[in-house]
Amino acid sequence: MAEMIGKPETMRKAQEELDSVVGKEEIVDESHIGKLPYLEALVKETLRLHPPVPLLLPRYPTTTCNIGGYIIPKGTKVFINVWSIHRDPAVWENPLEFKPERFLSGMSKLDYYGNNFNFIPFGSGRRICVGITLVEKMSLYILATMLHCFDWSSPDGTKLDLVEKFGIVLKKEKQLVVIPTARPSCAKLREFEYKRTAETNRTVLSVYICYSDMSEVSHAWSWYQNEESQRMALTFFFILSTIIFILYLKSEMTKGVPGLPPGPRGLPLVGYLPFLRSDLHSCFADLARIFGPVMMIKLGSRQCLILSSPEAAKEVLRDHDATFANHDMTVAGSIITFGGQDMVFQPYGPLWRALRKASVRELLNARTLDSFRTLRQQEVTLMAKELQRRAGMPVAVGQMVFVTSFNVITAMLWGNWLVAAKLERIRVEFREVVVGIVDLLGVTNVSDIFPILERMDLQGVQHKEKLDGVLSTVIDQRERTVNTHGDQEKAQDFLRVGEEGRSP
Repeated sequence: MAEMIGKPETMRKAQEELDSVVGKEEIVDESHIGKLPYLEALVKETLRLHPPVPLLLPRYPTTTCNIGGYIIPKGTKVFINVWSIHRDPAVWENPLEFKPERFLSGMSKLDYYGNNFNFIPFGSGRRICVGITLVEKMSLYILATMLHCFDWSSPDGTKLDLVEKFGIVLKKEKQLVVIPTARPSCAKLREFEYKRTAETNRTVLSVYICYSDMSEVSHAWSWYQNEESQRMALTFFFILSTIIFILYLKSEMTKGVPGLPPGPRGLPLVGYLPFLRSDLHSCFADLARIFGPVMMIKLGSRQCLILSSPEAAKEVLRDHDATFANHDMTVAGSIITFGGQDMVFQPYGPLWRALRKASVRELLNARTLDSFRTLRQQEVTLMAKELQRRAGMPVAVGQMVFVTSFNVITAMLWGNWLVAAKLERIRVEFREVVVGIVDLLGVTNVSDIFPILERMDLQGVQHKEKLDGVLSTVIDQRERTVNTHGDQEKAQDFLRVGEEGRSP
């Protein structure tokens, strides 16, 4: 949205396409999405310039291997700088320009599934995001509805700011505040009524307020967050005074090992940490211009490999996919997932393959996703109605899109079989837990950089959020509902799919 406001002609082209395909006074339906190539190009160009996870989730090789002609030791932490790859001038013409038309011509065959390593917003190989189909459906449907129902402009006197803030996810540093103006199709929204619309209209504003703190979540990933500076200084003092000699000897032993990739020299013990900027993705890209697309850098006691070219990414994600099939487990990730029992951090093996198979074939297949079509339409229409009510007023559009997407996901997880008040209470609780988890995953933990200190838990991570409490509540509620009402409760959702999967 911010990119389109900066280039109004792109918004005008998308709206003209929508008017032609949908009709000026009609409402967007998911069946229209496949007929909107320019809208799809808009989304792809946005993901090119602003990939959601700019460094992907770090991986590590299970054996020593060769990448780009260099020796990569077993256990090295591997970052793939997708942000840098998507801005490579050797691949993309005028790479810093927002130009959706590039995906209608020379790059028209690029998709989200990691087949071409010039464009990998969701990764590639065995560990590619399993929710791509759902993300594609939701992003296109929400954007199409927003553009078809409203014109968008910046408030008077405000300057468009596209500065990014690095975190576990990439986002704008400042919230995007824009003014919606109703278009003719808004009149059609009155025809769409849902059983919980009145209740939702009363709670939706409180949901946006609840989300307002989310804007500061991602910044916690940075080593240089201000509120932890004193704690970090004390921690480093403790480390320096207790284990500097051991780690210094270790660094001396590995210095000058032949065959390792080039990279910047750091300091004893802390490596290159003191010289990193908070925008890690951009910092790594600048270093890659000096040391090359295959670069080794030491952060604390961890050797880290930074890959910044499509060719290097291909070697890891395709040629040596099995060797790099494990995500690097952080202390926070281990605690939240009970030692990697989820699909994200589960080591590659039979259990991981079973989890992925269940997700792809049972939960995220085309038939199951199509069965949730009404739920998606309901939540997106409620968002459009709220925007219609607030037409002409400044709106934090990112918050609204987040809440709508979140409501769609929770509706798909456990449906709308709960009464509105209880449903909203559980959603708010679930959202707060998710925010806490994102915050926890974003914090740079000393134990991740110096694994020898993990047992000390210097930052008190081990008592933080766990997701199972709220999910157990929902599952218990569902079981009681089924036991009470039997076959009367047939709402399709992921819990229902899971129950059917367990049935003999």
